[in-house]
Amino acid sequence: MLVPIVKLTGSLVTGILAFSSARNILQTTRAVSEIEETVARGLEIQDHLTNIELRDEHDTAPWQLTEDACFAAVVEEMQKLSRKDILSLFVSCPSVDGAFELLDGEWNAVLLDNNGWIMTNVASFMTNQLFGRGSRWIGKTFNSQSSLGTNRFKGKVDVHPFDFAIEASKLLHDDAEDAALSGKSCIVLDYSPHQNPISLWKTMRDELRFVPLPSKSAGSDQNGKYLMVGMGSLAWSGGLWNGTPFCLYREQSSMKNSHKKQ
Repeated sequence: MLVPIVKLTGSLVTGILAFSSARNILQTTRAVSEIEETVARGLEIQDHLTNIELRDEHDTAPWQLTEDACFAAVVEEMQKLSRKDILSLFVSCPSVDGAFELLDGEWNAVLLDNNGWIMTNVASFMTNQLFGRGSRWIGKTFNSQSSLGTNRFKGKVDVHPFDFAIEASKLLHDDAEDAALSGKSCIVLDYSPHQNPISLWKTMRDELRFVPLPSKSAGSDQNGKYLMVGMGSLAWSGGLWNGTPFCLYREQSSMKNSHKKQ
């Protein structure tokens, strides 16, 4: 009696995961096929992030709160976005050109919505329990001189190294006829050189773009705070079409501290 129940449960879980993954793939396919609408929505989200108003219980005027509070609000707002909106934001962000010097140092990380409760929790389990071996993923570290980076987990550093370079996105091709698709380079993280042939993570690929931030808050480059939106993927689960959204953020002090360590 127990064996059939276990089999039924396993089949049910597999079916739910397959359906949820197909839903993600369909959503990404639509976002790319309806590129003009996707870019337009992404620009709206950029504008929203640029114009976040902060008020406390004393009705403080917008942008009169601390810079840290403003930047934290932008990151918090990212966590409220749906996967569809995150895709739109990713697509609409500017191409990455020669931004290696901005990458140097430690970045904090947050997993974002992955199209609902099921896939969001699957992404969290894969990232923290499997990829992190029971430790919570908290960010990445980049070294532009070696074009090498590592992942950071709570209580662990320099885990799961990767190579990184500026390349064309697999979602948006440089040779596309549509101007909205053309020339969309991004920061690509490639794990394959550092994983053994049978590793679950052998085909892992992340794509990253810088998110334009409000100059009124702490998000502008001159204030030393940066935000990137990313899509993480594994070829065996659908690649970027079934990508998991995340964001990386950091202050300039993280870059300075990293140089001191080196």
